[in-house]
Amino acid sequence: MKNKYSYLLLTFLLNWNLLSVAQLTKAHQSQSPPQNPGYPFTRGMFVDCADKIINEISIGNTNSLQLELNNYIRNNYISYIILCGLEHANIFGNPSMETALASFMNRTRTAFPGIQIGISGSDSGSFQITAPLILPKLFAVNSFPIGSLNNFNDLNHALNDAGIKYNNLKKSELCKFFFRAAQFGNLSVEYKYSINCKVAFDAFYLEYRYWNSTTSLLTIQNEFSNYKTILSVMNLLKYNYRCIKNIDAEFLPTEIFNLQAWTAIDQITDADPLTDRLMIPVYSKNAVGVFDQVCKVLHFLSDRFSKPNSKIFIKLSAESSFFSYCNSSYTPHDYLGNYLNGTMFPSGNMYSVEKMFVDKFNNTNYLCSLCSCKPYNGNHYTVSNPNGNSLSGVMWTPFSMLKNHNLFRDIQATNDEVIENVPVLIQLSDLNGKIIGNYKTLKESYDVQNNNSLTDGIYFMKIVYKDGKHEIRKSFIHHR
Repeated sequence: MKNKYSYLLLTFLLNWNLLSVAQLTKAHQSQSPPQNPGYPFTRGMFVDCADKIINEISIGNTNSLQLELNNYIRNNYISYIILCGLEHANIFGNPSMETALASFMNRTRTAFPGIQIGISGSDSGSFQITAPLILPKLFAVNSFPIGSLNNFNDLNHALNDAGIKYNNLKKSELCKFFFRAAQFGNLSVEYKYSINCKVAFDAFYLEYRYWNSTTSLLTIQNEFSNYKTILSVMNLLKYNYRCIKNIDAEFLPTEIFNLQAWTAIDQITDADPLTDRLMIPVYSKNAVGVFDQVCKVLHFLSDRFSKPNSKIFIKLSAESSFFSYCNSSYTPHDYLGNYLNGTMFPSGNMYSVEKMFVDKFNNTNYLCSLCSCKPYNGNHYTVSNPNGNSLSGVMWTPFSMLKNHNLFRDIQATNDEVIENVPVLIQLSDLNGKIIGNYKTLKESYDVQNNNSLTDGIYFMKIVYKDGKHEIRKSFIHHR
């Protein structure tokens, strides 16, 4: 009788909680980003596997993946998106795919006037050598010098020289990729003087993680040189193509070679002037401690050798092992995904993470434990201090996981949907996030919860369905 009572009570509570979760999902929709005193604060997002959206449009379907993206942008106050994964997607030079990309840009800007659309070039993945690029005659002589490029020969070398044994292949191919991206949307004689930027990119974003090449000082400095060369090409393109407004780059200066007289300040001095906005990555699952992981870098960026009014974005990952990448079989790390999904305590939404960061950034009495230093007023932009640094916003990644997080779903599940949809995984965990077990059916999970192996208390069931949607139910175990 005890087991039957426990099962009935559990079933009732689970069904009641399903409705509660659906209601809370709607109630906990993301808030608009926090207000940063003195200047705007942007919430942006990396759209991974953008090639899937473009490919779907190219075959005539414009109401599925792009609509899903548009709904998320609208519901979560996203004002800047960066399309990722296109460097390996054979988009540019393919008429049908370019037409689809133009349609995507047009529809997105029509739906969201003023939204920024950028494109990412990343050093991840395998690169194949492509045909050499012939330099257009439009580049003016007064384009040079720019960054590490002093003349046309330097530009040609950056674009078309993959190096001995292709050791500079990624640098060369990324330079060509951004070159083709700049020409897209500017396929007329207007070029630099174009006033119609509706299907052109606003921003170029570089993800070239030179700081991971730590085998030797020479190796990392060579990779840093490639990093600067790509940024120089991006700046040259911005100079010659009017629609490009910003050059953004992920940046995490390393101190591993301090004893060999190559410091984080050296890297900032060289790289900061080549970007309009620096993207500082923070890979953490501790929402409260995000600021503490980068406060030392922020302090370095206030050094007198960096450029005036550095504009800074923080890059945050919503990865969770509950989900999967849209283009990879690798198991994701557990970063802020579990916090956003309500499976960790405390939990919250994008706003709560951003607000904690902004509050610490603006607190001149907050002590950064990594450098035992405090922010100072000279490091913050104000009307009276125009040379101070600006915390311009936060970029969240990746969209393929963000859209599935419980707190951000715009789908209210019903009991009928649960019956019609077939679970493919049920994961049971306790309040501390410890996984009790993984099961293939609800009955298996109920059987485990309905025996004496679990102590009385609160547990969580994460149910993943065939269509990729999921929900989290709270289970109250009480044996009689």
